[in-house]
Amino acid sequence: MRKLDIVLIVLVVTTLILNGVLLAGSGLLLQRVLKLRRAALSMLDQTTEGLAVLGNERVEYPVHIQQEVPVVADVPFNQTMEVPLHTTVPISFTAVVPVDLMLTTVEMEIPIDLDVPLDLEVPVTISQTVHISTTVPLDMDVPVTIDLAQTPLYGYLERFRKGLERLRDAL
Repeated sequence: MRKLDIVLIVLVVTTLILNGVLLAGSGLLLQRVLKLRRAALSMLDQTTEGLAVLGNERVEYPVHIQQEVPVVADVPFNQTMEVPLHTTVPISFTAVVPVDLMLTTVEMEIPIDLDVPLDLEVPVTISQTVHISTTVPLDMDVPVTIDLAQTPLYGYLERFRKGLERLRDAL
């Protein structure tokens, strides 16, 4: 065998070994790329699902209000009430009555002493407008609920979710 043949054999064997190493390295690299692709797809699926759930969430936040509120109002009252009167009214006086005796007139004093019983229901109508002007202090927590689907944020979440779905389809 000649020297050139030996060199060629060595070159062919070396090339075969290098090709085998390159193929093995490419296989490992492809395996890692596929593993990364699966992980990226899983993350994209989780993120897309999370965005869909987030878009349907409600944010609840207690708002503390500590403020004085002025109240000015005219309140009309128009009501009829039955007022019961159950009593006895004493009447005591002397009445002077002129008596005509044909020739002369005589004034006679007649004592009157009476007890008049009253048993009445008297209707009393109240028709009046009452002016109210005051300040009411407020110190309270008011729960506020925000439906994210009813806010502009929902549109941004939907666009982001659709963009992630397009990215997933591209992978």
